[in-house]
Amino acid sequence: METRIGNGFVELPKLTMSLAERMEVSGSFSERVKGMYEFLKLVLPKEVLAEAVDGSSLKDADVTKVQSTYSKVHAAYTGRTLEEVMDTIDSLDLSKLESLIDTVSKAQNLTRQGFSNVR
Repeated sequence: METRIGNGFVELPKLTMSLAERMEVSGSFSERVKGMYEFLKLVLPKEVLAEAVDGSSLKDADVTKVQSTYSKVHAAYTGRTLEEVMDTIDSLDLSKLESLIDTVSKAQNLTRQGFSNVR
């Protein structure tokens, strides 16, 4: 899978379970940025990472560029998944879903009417 980073394109490694677990970052702001940077170190060549984040280590990197580079890589990995989800949604029989929504809506109206009569 290829994605645009900076002025060029980079071939990203396949998203293994190990990488996917590292891709999800949480915690305080600094913990998230550290997690993003560590993930980027796993998937981008050293030179590309240094140019993309404007620094050769997290200490001298531009935090905004770490976040935007991470977002680009994250989108590259999850974009394919989103396309697959959209294909699945397109293939569904939505008339059944419409019928279910209509039934739930009618049930909510009956419940609301019942409670308003109690007052």
